Amino acid sequence: MMIDNVPSTKITPAAPIRAVRPPALFEQTDNTAAQKLARSEKQIKLSISSIWQEVAANIDVRAATPLEIQDASQILYEGKAITFEDHVNLSFQPELNADNPVPGLTGPNDEKDFIEIWQQKQTTATRFGANREELESIQRVQSILNYIDSLS
Repeated sequence: MMIDNVPSTKITPAAPIRAVRPPALFEQTDNTAAQKLARSEKQIKLSISSIWQEVAANIDVRAATPLEIQDASQILYEGKAITFEDHVNLSFQPELNADNPVPGLTGPNDEKDFIEIWQQKQTTATRFGANREELESIQRVQSILNYIDSLS
């Protein structure tokens, strides 16, 4: 059958797929590769950047003031530990805007749980249909705060 001078083609199903067993890791008779891996795993050391340690030693993100969060963000950004976008998100604190105070906000020296604040931001953003980029930005800030919290 031809439609508009285009010959019809018959589509045939693909051949059945056979399962192939992947090669086993470390199937060497002398086990040298497995032994080398075991030795190297014992030598792995986690090195935490001193900038993160400095920030974690000086702040409790579960009881921090907006000024402390702003300072921590500046230190991490200058130390190239976080991106400019994350620095902007972390360092923007409405309580510090003396020109335009927002009713109902606490003062710049009042301690807050910033992990909880950013969790609420994520909940609100999700509820009101935030786009993926906004949600990822919120999650990055949450990761930064959680990492600092885990080091303190």
